Amino acid sequence: MITKDFIKELSKMSSITDKVILKYPITTLNSEAIDMLVNIDTSKLGCQEFPDTGIYELNKFVHMFALFDNPEITRTNNAIEFETPGTKSVYTISDLSVMENFDQKSSIIESLDNFPEVAKVDISVDVIKQIKQASSIYNELNVLTIEGKSNDLYLYLDAHNRFNSSNNTFSKEFLNHSTMDFKLKINIENFIKLPMTNYTLKIKYNENKNAFRILFESEFSKILISKIAD
Repeated sequence: MITKDFIKELSKMSSITDKVILKYPITTLNSEAIDMLVNIDTSKLGCQEFPDTGIYELNKFVHMFALFDNPEITRTNNAIEFETPGTKSVYTISDLSVMENFDQKSSIIESLDNFPEVAKVDISVDVIKQIKQASSIYNELNVLTIEGKSNDLYLYLDAHNRFNSSNNTFSKEFLNHSTMDFKLKINIENFIKLPMTNYTLKIKYNENKNAFRILFESEFSKILISKIAD
């Protein structure tokens, strides 16, 4: 059974992708470039087991759902139906065979539980909003740098290449939130796609591969953002 709360959580991810295969108990979404990966825990959103369901136009799906006030939701063999007394909509689901590029494994994110955190901090929706607004003002700064230094954690806007240099910046400081020195960069466009909510930012470290992973966790979702290569 697909629930209203699950669809509401899905609607927050439409800036990341317009295509998704709904799965129980974890639905995994990925951006077209596969530089953002999202796990949504459907079991926390009241869902009961349902068959894999292809949504080829997520924006249409969530906007149609938004037209209804507390609809009944029914999954048939080839459609999802929204219905209230006197009103009904049928959304035709996609053939899974044409969605192979959007069939990522949830284990990619879940396996990060096996690795230690070298930085962790709660980031409020207000801070997310501040950074997004600052990036629109300093639009020449195309990356968000996440740096651990001397036990402290810093997030700041920066330019990624020497042809786009600038002395402008915007930074946030979080004291005593890092146990390792590192410097990671993510595309600011990917940060802007993050839904507006509270997060716990976790930096995971695989010592064997000397590899870092950048994870934003909210109440029902985990979002993995790829770092830009040095």
